[in-house]
Amino acid sequence: MRALTGTTTEPESTSARIGVARAELDASDDVVREAVEVSLDGRGLETVDVELPDGATVAEATTTVLFGEFARVNADLAADQRARLGAAIRGRLEAGAAITDEQLAEAIEQLDAIRSQVDEVLAAVDAIALPTLPIVPPTLAAADSEPISTDKSLV
Repeated sequence: MRALTGTTTEPESTSARIGVARAELDASDDVVREAVEVSLDGRGLETVDVELPDGATVAEATTTVLFGEFARVNADLAADQRARLGAAIRGRLEAGAAITDEQLAEAIEQLDAIRSQVDEVLAAVDAIALPTLPIVPPTLAAADSEPISTDKSLV
Protein backbone atom coordinates (compact mmCIF):
# COMPACT_ATOMS: atom_id res chain seq x y z
CA MET A 1 0.00 0.00 0.00
CA ARG A 2 2.86 2.35 0.79
CA ALA A 3 4.12 2.27 -2.79
CA LEU A 4 0.72 3.45 -4.04
CA THR A 5 -0.23 6.00 -1.40
CA GLY A 6 2.91 6.90 0.50
CA THR A 7 1.29 5.70 3.72
CA THR A 8 1.31 2.43 5.56
CA THR A 9 -1.62 0.69 7.14
CA GLU A 10 -1.56 -1.85 9.87
CA PRO A 11 -2.82 -5.26 8.76
CA GLU A 12 -6.22 -6.25 10.03
CA SER A 13 -6.22 -8.56 13.00
CA THR A 14 -7.64 -11.99 12.35
CA SER A 15 -8.21 -15.16 14.30
CA ALA A 16 -6.63 -17.50 11.79
CA ARG A 17 -4.72 -20.52 13.03
CA ILE A 18 -1.34 -20.69 11.31
CA GLY A 19 0.85 -23.77 11.28
CA VAL A 20 4.53 -22.90 11.50
CA ALA A 21 6.83 -25.41 9.83
CA ARG A 22 9.37 -25.07 12.64
CA ALA A 23 11.98 -27.52 11.34
CA GLU A 24 12.14 -25.77 7.96
CA LEU A 25 12.15 -22.37 9.61
CA ASP A 26 14.90 -23.27 12.08
CA ALA A 27 17.05 -24.68 9.25
CA SER A 28 16.86 -21.36 7.36
CA ASP A 29 19.30 -18.47 7.42
CA ASP A 30 18.67 -16.06 10.29
CA VAL A 31 17.39 -13.28 8.04
CA VAL A 32 14.89 -15.62 6.36
CA ARG A 33 13.67 -17.02 9.69
CA GLU A 34 13.31 -13.52 11.14
CA ALA A 35 11.35 -12.32 8.09
CA VAL A 36 8.84 -15.14 8.47
CA GLU A 37 8.55 -14.60 12.22
CA VAL A 38 8.09 -10.82 11.82
CA SER A 39 5.36 -11.42 9.24
CA LEU A 40 3.43 -13.42 11.84
CA ASP A 41 4.05 -11.25 14.93
CA GLY A 42 1.40 -8.85 16.10
CA ARG A 43 -1.28 -10.00 13.71
CA GLY A 44 -3.55 -11.64 16.25
CA LEU A 45 -2.82 -15.04 14.76
CA GLU A 46 -2.77 -18.25 16.68
CA THR A 47 0.41 -20.07 15.67
CA VAL A 48 1.16 -23.73 16.25
CA ASP A 49 4.21 -25.69 15.23
CA VAL A 50 3.52 -28.31 12.57
CA GLU A 51 5.62 -31.07 11.09
CA LEU A 52 5.79 -31.49 7.34
CA PRO A 53 7.10 -34.53 5.45
CA ASP A 54 10.88 -34.73 5.16
CA GLY A 55 12.10 -32.43 2.39
CA ALA A 56 14.70 -34.88 1.09
CA THR A 57 12.06 -37.61 0.72
CA VAL A 58 9.73 -35.19 -1.05
CA ALA A 59 12.52 -34.08 -3.39
CA GLU A 60 13.57 -37.64 -4.22
CA ALA A 61 10.04 -38.83 -4.99
CA THR A 62 9.22 -35.68 -6.95
CA THR A 63 12.38 -35.89 -9.02
CA THR A 64 11.76 -39.56 -9.78
CA VAL A 65 8.24 -38.80 -11.02
CA LEU A 66 9.28 -35.70 -12.97
CA PHE A 67 12.21 -37.34 -14.72
CA GLY A 68 10.44 -40.67 -15.25
CA GLU A 69 7.35 -39.08 -16.79
CA PHE A 70 9.44 -36.58 -18.75
CA ALA A 71 11.38 -39.42 -20.38
CA ARG A 72 8.26 -41.44 -21.14
CA VAL A 73 6.30 -38.50 -22.61
CA ASN A 74 9.28 -37.38 -24.69
CA ALA A 75 10.66 -40.75 -25.80
CA ASP A 76 10.11 -39.90 -29.49
CA LEU A 77 11.84 -36.56 -29.09
CA ALA A 78 14.79 -38.24 -27.41
CA ALA A 79 15.09 -40.70 -30.29
CA ASP A 80 14.38 -38.37 -33.23
CA GLN A 81 15.95 -35.10 -32.07
CA ARG A 82 18.77 -36.22 -29.79
CA ALA A 83 21.47 -34.24 -31.60
CA ARG A 84 19.43 -31.03 -31.32
CA LEU A 85 18.90 -31.32 -27.57
CA GLY A 86 21.14 -29.54 -25.08
CA ALA A 87 23.24 -31.53 -22.65
CA ALA A 88 20.98 -30.74 -19.69
CA ILE A 89 17.85 -32.00 -21.48
CA ARG A 90 19.63 -35.10 -22.77
CA GLY A 91 20.85 -35.80 -19.25
CA ARG A 92 17.34 -35.54 -17.83
CA LEU A 93 15.94 -37.77 -20.55
CA GLU A 94 18.64 -40.37 -19.90
CA ALA A 95 18.12 -40.21 -16.14
CA GLY A 96 14.37 -40.56 -16.63
CA ALA A 97 14.76 -43.46 -19.03
CA ALA A 98 16.79 -45.30 -16.38
CA ILE A 99 13.86 -45.13 -13.94
CA THR A 100 11.95 -48.41 -14.02
CA ASP A 101 8.16 -48.63 -14.10
CA GLU A 102 8.32 -50.08 -10.59
CA GLN A 103 10.41 -47.16 -9.31
CA LEU A 104 8.03 -44.69 -10.91
CA ALA A 105 4.99 -46.40 -9.38
CA GLU A 106 6.67 -46.45 -5.95
CA ALA A 107 7.51 -42.73 -6.19
CA ILE A 108 3.91 -41.94 -7.15
CA GLU A 109 2.72 -43.91 -4.10
CA GLN A 110 5.17 -41.97 -1.92
CA LEU A 111 3.82 -38.67 -3.26
CA ASP A 112 0.26 -39.82 -2.54
CA ALA A 113 1.28 -40.56 1.08
CA ILE A 114 3.07 -37.20 1.33
CA ARG A 115 -0.02 -35.43 0.00
CA SER A 116 -2.13 -37.18 2.64
CA GLN A 117 0.28 -36.08 5.38
CA VAL A 118 0.10 -32.46 4.23
CA ASP A 119 -3.69 -32.69 3.98
CA GLU A 120 -3.76 -33.83 7.63
CA VAL A 121 -1.69 -30.82 8.67
CA LEU A 122 -3.89 -28.47 6.65
CA ALA A 123 -7.02 -29.91 8.26
CA ALA A 124 -5.78 -28.55 11.60
CA VAL A 125 -4.68 -25.08 10.46
CA ASP A 126 -5.80 -22.36 8.07
CA ALA A 127 -2.38 -21.98 6.44
CA ILE A 128 1.23 -23.07 6.83
CA ALA A 129 4.00 -20.53 7.25
CA LEU A 130 7.42 -21.57 6.02
CA PRO A 131 10.21 -20.03 3.99
CA THR A 132 10.04 -20.32 0.22
CA LEU A 133 13.82 -20.76 0.22
CA PRO A 134 16.04 -21.31 3.27
CA ILE A 135 18.55 -18.72 2.05
CA VAL A 136 18.44 -15.19 0.72
CA PRO A 137 18.95 -15.58 -3.04
CA PRO A 138 22.10 -13.92 -4.33
CA THR A 139 21.87 -10.96 -6.66
CA LEU A 140 22.72 -11.64 -10.30
CA ALA A 141 26.00 -9.78 -9.86
CA ALA A 142 26.92 -11.87 -6.83
CA ALA A 143 25.92 -15.09 -8.56
CA ASP A 144 28.22 -14.22 -11.45
CA SER A 145 31.18 -13.28 -9.25
CA GLU A 146 30.94 -15.41 -6.11
CA PRO A 147 30.55 -19.13 -5.57
CA ILE A 148 27.10 -19.95 -4.26
CA SER A 149 27.00 -21.74 -0.93
CA THR A 150 25.66 -25.27 -1.14
CA ASP A 151 25.54 -25.99 2.58
CA LYS A 152 21.74 -25.71 2.80
CA SER A 153 19.23 -27.78 0.91
CA LEU A 154 17.01 -25.74 -1.37
CA VAL A 155 14.22 -28.23 -0.94
